[in-house]
Amino acid sequence: MNQIALMLRGGFGNQLFQYAAARTLLLDSSDPRLSVFSYGSSRGSEHPDLESVLGIPVSCPSRLQKMRYRHLASNDTALDVLSGATARLIGQLTSTQVVLQDDPFESRDVEPASLYVLDGYFQHHAWWSPTWAQVARELHSVSPAGFEELRSESRVAIKIRRTDYLSNGWQLPDRYYEQAFDTLDVRNREVTAICEDHDYLPEFAAFARRFGCTLAAPTPLTGNPNLDDFWNLAAASTLVLANSSYCWWAAAVAQEGYPETKVAYPAPWLPNEWSSNPMPDMGLPGWQSLASGFD
Repeated sequence: MNQIALMLRGGFGNQLFQYAAARTLLLDSSDPRLSVFSYGSSRGSEHPDLESVLGIPVSCPSRLQKMRYRHLASNDTALDVLSGATARLIGQLTSTQVVLQDDPFESRDVEPASLYVLDGYFQHHAWWSPTWAQVARELHSVSPAGFEELRSESRVAIKIRRTDYLSNGWQLPDRYYEQAFDTLDVRNREVTAICEDHDYLPEFAAFARRFGCTLAAPTPLTGNPNLDDFWNLAAASTLVLANSSYCWWAAAVAQEGYPETKVAYPAPWLPNEWSSNPMPDMGLPGWQSLASGFD
């Protein structure tokens, strides 16, 4: 038997990578058990997460769980300090391994254990490559009404990520999108543009017109614009990805359900600000890598 206590971080895309990592560690278990925890999200209830989309129960750690699982106690109170000390003692007496990763692209390096506590970001392919297709199938199974009809329209969808990426210097240059239009032969088509920076869309529309393309808004499917963005990407037959975990998983859903899907993605995925190790490739088989311009 293997158990995992998974502490969620970040938005839906990050959570899916965390979930895939947990499932990878449970692959060889005859009696796998997964408990998922969160201290809440600052993104708001309108943003999708594991619980709202996949129905996976997520709870705030109880006092008993803080005492049982190392690292779940937040140390905000004296009781948390005591709970953390108790959990460390229990962890020493049992086969428990805590995996903390602030570097999203750190490779998988764990020892066998009966209990893992996962807290971090797990975007290196060693964490998700054994289970991404399973997770993608789970996602496809909960697709909303109208999804298959949207897919039948053979749409082009492009994800543009800006906002916080601008201040971090992570936004993709126009040159990347130029390559994507040329490589995927996106010309004289209507393009569904997914971008949280609505003020930027007129500028991108002018860019798209250079290729004879017009922009279209995402098709409403769920009543939640944030979730509609995900399913519009997943329903496309041609996708141009930004360096965003959210759109990565949408493309994974498209790829698993429809192997003929054409996907372009940036490489390197991001500027490597986390470690001296090379940035891992984020592509799936059949995806087309395009130069991002990042060192």
